[in-house]
Formats: sequence, structure tokens, C-alpha cells
Amino acid sequence: MAKTASNLKLKRVTEVASELLDRAGITNTPVDLNQVLAVAGIKAQAVDLGEDVSGLLAVQNRIGVIAYSENQGRQRQRFTIAHELGHFLLHLPEGNQDTVFLDKDFIVKYRSNKAYTETEMRQEQEANTFAASVLMPKELIFKTLARKDMQKLSETDLIETLAQIFEVSVPAMTFRLSNLSILY
Repeated sequence: MAKTASNLKLKRVTEVASELLDRAGITNTPVDLNQVLAVAGIKAQAVDLGEDVSGLLAVQNRIGVIAYSENQGRQRQRFTIAHELGHFLLHLPEGNQDTVFLDKDFIVKYRSNKAYTETEMRQEQEANTFAASVLMPKELIFKTLARKDMQKLSETDLIETLAQIFEVSVPAMTFRLSNLSILY
């Protein structure tokens, strides 16, 4: 079984995301990905990537372009863009080596028969952590949870409401709240 990224490394991933959000001046929800992409110096474009591919990052001469599936919902597109941005900021090879990151549905990696290397598994986990940290910043989650209108919601309603506010899927929000030890 492949090793997962260490908690120390994932902490650094969340710090990179937080620093980027600070530089982009993000203080409200939902996170404006266009603003974040502009600060990171990368563009994203919706294209037809077929049925199985959710996104890709192509880098040539250290200039990156993100392509995301025009056929997927807005929440999925947002996660894909943030995920590919994570690859751009965290996983570029040394020097001027051109590279491509191709991402099928993220969960498919765990259901397929292809053997992924430890490096590939670590990079995917880091890119997912980065995406969650960009789209659902810890500080903005706590700020939102402190609002009066959030206090009386059931757990299910709270998760659904937060997912709408942050423009992410309910599973993504559930996972993020669990990772922040807000849900047990």
C-alpha cells in the first residue's frame, strides 16, 4: 500500500494555499477563483475533455494553463481548477522541463487497477488538500459558522448551507469539516 503524505507536508500545503489567498485579498465567500488564478499567474479554460477527464494542467517553459471539463457542474469545475492549481504551485519539476498533469475523476484512482506510484498518490493527496484549503479556507469556515443564522441548523442543513455558500459539493464540505475536526 502506498504511503500517504505526512501531516507535516499537508500542513505546508495548507500554508501555501493560505498565503495565496492572502496575496489575492480573499476575505469573502465564495472564493473568487479568477482572482486567485490571476495572482498565481495562470489561466483556466473550459474545454471538452471527454467523459473521464475532469481536468489537466499543461506547463511549458514554466507557464501553465489549466483545462477543465465544460461538461461537469460548477462545483466540480471549481474543485478541478483549484486541484490543478495545486499541482502547478506544488509539483512542477525542477528546471524548465515541460509537463502535463492529467486528472480523471479523482476517486477513480482508488478504484482502478493501475498501480500508482507513491509520488503520484502523494501529489494527488496534496493537490486535493490544496483545493480544499483554497475553496474552503479554515478562517472563512469559522467566520461563517459564527453567524447567528448558522447556530440553529441541523448538521445536515449546516453542511448543505455551507456547501452552497462556498460553492462546493456536499461531500467536499463534509470532508473539509471532518478534517478541521468540526465534524466527528
